[in-house]
Amino acid sequence: MKKEPANHISIDIETNILGLTILAVVDGEKGGVGKSFFARAISDFLITLFGRFRGLDFDESNANLARFYHDTNMVDTIEWQKPAEWERAYDLILDTDPRTPIVIDFPAQIRKTAATEWNRFLSNEENGRNVLVFWVMYPSYDSINSLRHRMSVVDPAKMVVMINLRDSNIDLSLWSDSATRREFLERGGTEGYVPRLPESLALRLENEDLSFAAARASDLRPYHKRDLQVFTQEFRAEILSVLKKIHG
Repeated sequence: MKKEPANHISIDIETNILGLTILAVVDGEKGGVGKSFFARAISDFLITLFGRFRGLDFDESNANLARFYHDTNMVDTIEWQKPAEWERAYDLILDTDPRTPIVIDFPAQIRKTAATEWNRFLSNEENGRNVLVFWVMYPSYDSINSLRHRMSVVDPAKMVVMINLRDSNIDLSLWSDSATRREFLERGGTEGYVPRLPESLALRLENEDLSFAAARASDLRPYHKRDLQVFTQEFRAEILSVLKKIHG
């Protein structure tokens, strides 16, 4: 399956998306597939588009989202193994201005607990939130099988499979030829792609705890600034394209 470039997105589409009250849940099968990287990228996209965002980081051991926004008050850490913390998270969502998009970053080991909480998550839709689950995948049998299990809990129409293109030699056929993909799309699922960011730049952001906004304001080498600019433009076009497919 060849990745096609995202179509040009008009300002009208951006205006329509600004009318949404987004609750983006970043999920995935295991560590190392790029969930936390995607959570930072989608947060940067939302800040750029809406001027703000609210983050809930459920990975208290690594707290990647909270770590990269440590100099702001935009991210709260949730200790997901404590039942009372889930209700605290729901209260934080309820208390957030509906015009402010929310990003929730789930760790891999949360899978079973998240499944039991899904109906409570959906209660946020009663308050006008558009709940979307971004399933970040690096094509492998484990990721595809885990997605199939998640589809038994979460309506695929509320899901976006994001294929991480960090490896330029990635083989997408395992996913593109799978029965799981066919079922996912038939049931209304959407798929998109996370553009590739050069490994040297990705490592610098990671090692220095730099959000994308902080990186743009830092002393990056000119070639890395260009890499970041290209990634940001491609990611923005991809997410706008995904949201257009779902919300028109």
